[in-house]
Amino acid sequence: QLSDYSAVVKTPMWLGKVADKLENQVYKTVGEFVSDVELIFTNCASYNRDNAEYHAMGNRLKELFDRDFRKVFNVSD
Repeated sequence: QLSDYSAVVKTPMWLGKVADKLENQVYKTVGEFVSDVELIFTNCASYNRDNAEYHAMGNRLKELFDRDFRKVFNVSD
C-alpha cells in the first residue's frame, strides 16, 4: 500500500513506536520524546506533500500536540 514510503521517509517513526519507547522507559529526556513526535509530523508532511487532506490532518495534530505540550509543561510563547 505504501510501497514508496521508504523512498520518501528516511527515518520512520509512528505512535506505536513512541508508545513502546515510553513503556520501556527508553526516553531519557522530554526532548527525546518530543523529537520523536515531531519526526512523525515531519514524516507526515513529507510523505503527504501532494495530499492536501492528509497534510492538513498532520498539521492539525501537530498544532494540538504543541498546544497541549505547552499546557502540560507550563511553557509560554
